[in-house]
Amino acid sequence: ALLLALNPAQVWQAGFSTAEVLAQILLLAGFSTLARFTDRPGWLVTPLLSGAFFGLAFFARYDSIMVGVPVTFLLILFRGEREHRRQVLGFVLTFSLVVLHAWLHMRILAPRYHPMSGLVNPALALSPVIAVALMAGTWTGPGQGLVRRLVERQAWLRLAYAVSFVAFIFFAWYVRPHLTVDGRVSNVVKAILAALGQPGWLNVLAGEDALTFYLLRAVFGTPGLVLACAGVVVLAWRLSGRGAAIWLAASFGVMAILVTNAFNDLFLMWVSRRYVPVVVPLLTLGIVACARELHRGLSAVMAPLARPAAAGLIALVAVLFAPKAWAVASSRDWPGLVAWYDNLYRAIPAGATVCCDAPGFAAPLRFLYGIRAFEITGDGTCAEALRRPGVVNAAAGGPLVVLTMRDQPACRGVALEPLARLDLRSSVLQAGWTRVPTSTMGRGGRFVLYRATVRDD
Repeated sequence: ALLLALNPAQVWQAGFSTAEVLAQILLLAGFSTLARFTDRPGWLVTPLLSGAFFGLAFFARYDSIMVGVPVTFLLILFRGEREHRRQVLGFVLTFSLVVLHAWLHMRILAPRYHPMSGLVNPALALSPVIAVALMAGTWTGPGQGLVRRLVERQAWLRLAYAVSFVAFIFFAWYVRPHLTVDGRVSNVVKAILAALGQPGWLNVLAGEDALTFYLLRAVFGTPGLVLACAGVVVLAWRLSGRGAAIWLAASFGVMAILVTNAFNDLFLMWVSRRYVPVVVPLLTLGIVACARELHRGLSAVMAPLARPAAAGLIALVAVLFAPKAWAVASSRDWPGLVAWYDNLYRAIPAGATVCCDAPGFAAPLRFLYGIRAFEITGDGTCAEALRRPGVVNAAAGGPLVVLTMRDQPACRGVALEPLARLDLRSSVLQAGWTRVPTSTMGRGGRFVLYRATVRDD
């Protein structure tokens, strides 16, 4: 708990009204209740609670589907004995109902925030088919015996997990970043791919976000990340119970996806928030596992030193975390922004519709002040964008105003009347690749609020 509370990414995201910390709590609750019922046949309340927690995590952050769906498949696969099937079905039913409710909420009430497109809709549509297929294939006939024999070979499963995890860390931390530059590593990989007749795979292996692992290193620091990764291997060997195995497998899968693709600009604050729900708890428990393994080893040879050494290791990592955590905890992004928005609100005519070309500035007007506000994107000036189909209709005959930081030249058919000039002088934490920021940089500028009149000529 101490390491989790001091993790810079955790502290940083706690200062924002985002859903990552809530998703983390719900997922941890889901895994905790999952571990309780997977080894205790007959209990029905805990699987219902676990399914609800995983479903609510999807409600908090739709990308939690990367956790909930694999957990469901693994639960069906590895806990399909007759005495457990009632629990598994209870979990699947509860999880499915909450996810369905969340999907309907996104489609009906919040379709503009993030359209359910890309991989999310196909994954949701295909998941029930795969779940039913797994039940049919592993709960009856020869598939049931195959799964039983697979589970009995736990040593091989643990070894496969450990080797896969170490290989992925080596590739993501060392090999992949070197594929983007000429050097020994890239030349060796090119030669191997050429021998295989697949030279084009080099771009696939490097990808667009080859340096993403450096952002994870910035959050934990090199010593902390080495300990964390070693600890995950320890967990693979030491943890018992199928609930723990499902947690390890699902968490590793999410970590591999997020380290391979940042799904955003390579900006530490945005990327680190994606690590909070799953990756930060996994690696934090890895550090704890290293401390416990140190205690276990010393207890056999130097018992008086076992507890101080283990506590000292935890304290060392906490000390390494503390300066970064203090920097992000003591800094406040965008000071003065609330007062600036209050002044902007007073300058906007009653009943007006606002069009803004500054990214992110329209949303607070809509959600905090109840003003119809739209963010204009694309080429050209904001005034030119007012002539696009649908923008004029959004104003519904009321005043139409433009909030912009750019000069607005005269546009054909659009008359602009300045209403107010609003200077914003604020600051945010300095962005950095290799470290958590400890200094601030200025943000803001001169905004101008125009009344726009769109004519048909």
